[in-house]
Amino acid sequence: MHGIARLAVTQDQIKQVKIPLEMLVGDHDPCKRMYVEPLAAVRADWPVVVIDNAGHLTCIAKEQFQSELAKWLAKNAK
Repeated sequence: MHGIARLAVTQDQIKQVKIPLEMLVGDHDPCKRMYVEPLAAVRADWPVVVIDNAGHLTCIAKEQFQSELAKWLAKNAK
């Protein structure tokens, strides 16, 4: 954990990302407030899909998560 700060990126680096991205996050996930909302403020072009009744780990088991991921993959697969 001591070196995790080295993984941080700047707003300029985030703005340089050119690949399509969509954020899927549980409505009860603490990462929503800590990471997703700040990213969404920097990149309004990155859609955020909030998965109902889901936390950080339970999110991927939700049908809504799986269908949103499948939809995004179908749209962006090349």
